Amino acid sequence: MNPISLKFTGLAMNDLIDELKDHPRYVFGHDEFILNGGFIRAINYDDILRYVYNSDRHGKFEAVKIPKNEEELALKLKTTDRPFALIKIGDIGRWIKEKLKNYEISESYDNQSIFNKLNEDGSSINILLGSRSFYEGWDSNRPNVMMFINIGRGDSKKRATIDR
Repeated sequence: MNPISLKFTGLAMNDLIDELKDHPRYVFGHDEFILNGGFIRAINYDDILRYVYNSDRHGKFEAVKIPKNEEELALKLKTTDRPFALIKIGDIGRWIKEKLKNYEISESYDNQSIFNKLNEDGSSINILLGSRSFYEGWDSNRPNVMMFINIGRGDSKKRATIDR
């Protein structure tokens, strides 16, 4: 791991430990889990690659477009064939043109919706980004992280952006 990755991984771990110290108990179904700092500090860079990015080594990001699907875009590392994230928004073509100009875009051989298969055991999606597609009336325990794009903005236009 390079020193920059090590520095940011350490900062992220410390932030996570601080955030969870007052509420370390989590219940999921019938299972209970108590997070502690030692458990979090034991996570290493290889674990993050394996369990978040579905790869055994680092690599460049690649976006994968699903043919005839204008609402979904998968993200993966070029060092693996398994996507780790899914973006589900209204117009993926426009988003690709505006936000992913410098990224390699490939097209999937499979024309199946990744979102529709999200709850299946073989799903590799750990991060889900979207607009109102899963805002209400949708339930899944599969993704580890969900981020909403443009939720709460006063825009009347339908567009997906990530603002910093």
